[in-house]
Amino acid sequence: NRRSRGRGSRGEDDRQVRFSLGGNDITAEDADKRAKAGLFLSFQNPLEVPGISLSSFLRNATRELTGQPVFMANPSRMDPSTGEMVFAHCTVPFSMLRDYSYDTHFESGIGVAVKGELPEGPVTLFKMSPGLDRCFAAEAGLIKNLSEKHLCRTQVLLRLDDRTLCRDYFLKDPIGNHHVIVPGRHAQEIRDFLL
Repeated sequence: NRRSRGRGSRGEDDRQVRFSLGGNDITAEDADKRAKAGLFLSFQNPLEVPGISLSSFLRNATRELTGQPVFMANPSRMDPSTGEMVFAHCTVPFSMLRDYSYDTHFESGIGVAVKGELPEGPVTLFKMSPGLDRCFAAEAGLIKNLSEKHLCRTQVLLRLDDRTLCRDYFLKDPIGNHHVIVPGRHAQEIRDFLL
């Protein structure tokens, strides 16, 4: 629900934004309460090509390059000493799954969607910056699927081939949150394509 409030001093729109969910105004609520109600910050990702989100572009480009379905997920936890990382997200393509069930959204407790189990084995992590000037591609092993109460529905434990990436990339200089996970070893193929 957005109401225009006039023009700003530099000519841009100065808008007052109000959010309501289920008829309740949640604009003044803390971010964690808004998130639990179902309002997330993901819509604030910049669009590089009008009408095409960066995440959609990355998923489609990776799928076309590798011929494999892709899962976009967020890093949730890591152990830099072992190179193990948990990635989770609330959506996953059926074509990647060995099994699935249905579950609610953990943050809101409402809505039902697929909670997927992916096959164990080699995977590639990929992320591109919004300006398409920086890329991350690394290989890992999908060790197991998880089912933790306080994470998004589909959860996987990965072990990075190069455990120093936990510290040097994910903790010190990550490009962003959502990373593409694609079955197989494709890091060099992705780098070669982008260079």
